[in-house]
Amino acid sequence: MIFPENKSPYILNLQHVCFSVKTGFFLKKKTILNDICLKVEHGSVVGMIGANGAGKTTTLNLAAGILFPSSGKAFFQDMPVHALNVKKQIGYLAEIQHPFRHLKVIEWLKMLGNLSGIHGNNLTHRLEVLLDLFELNDMKQKFLHKLSKGQLQRLSFAQTLIHNPKILILDEPMSGLDTYWRSVILACLKQYKQTGGSIIFSSHVLTDVQEIADEICCIDQGRIKWTCGVEKLKEHLHTTSPNKKFKAIFQGTTESTKRARK
Repeated sequence: MIFPENKSPYILNLQHVCFSVKTGFFLKKKTILNDICLKVEHGSVVGMIGANGAGKTTTLNLAAGILFPSSGKAFFQDMPVHALNVKKQIGYLAEIQHPFRHLKVIEWLKMLGNLSGIHGNNLTHRLEVLLDLFELNDMKQKFLHKLSKGQLQRLSFAQTLIHNPKILILDEPMSGLDTYWRSVILACLKQYKQTGGSIIFSSHVLTDVQEIADEICCIDQGRIKWTCGVEKLKEHLHTTSPNKKFKAIFQGTTESTKRARK
């Protein structure tokens, strides 16, 4: 899976992207993302970190062309990410899955393969490889609503890779996986990168980010706070001040404990 070179050095390029929604009875504007500039080079891995609600999922949805920016532009190579021919080159994994619960595993994968333009012997071969890779052969006749969280996550990786995408956009990809499958998925992602694929993913687990990412992007309150190479991560985390309220809670607790001991 060595992908041909493209004129653009970036497979994904978000340029000054903003995203807002209208909320409440008076439909007041609420800004979710503000001036996001993010680039993913061909064959590289970008890990996104940040608190819950910081804007990571929204950024990934914009990168995958699921949402449209309120302003700014998002490109896959030199094409808008929402273009139909771009969709076939992106493998997207959402944190919260919404599969058709009353389909069987094999039916679900065949449907998604057909929607991605894969048919006949090509689809049969891809399914054999993926079912074996993610150890889903024994459950391919199972209905989706009978799968556990971890099994559903493995199925989601299979559907993400079924059409041999050029870039993977993954939202909390390790969610629901046990220790064994975390290591297997990390190994799969490393192999995908080695064969020319690009990845952008979000995670709350810094060890996962450090293991496979080339660059790390920290999002805070809808803005990119900083970006750095993985080797500089400790330096950035060390210089980041703790939340004042959080610090005050511990100071208050410590002082209360000291008074109680006296």
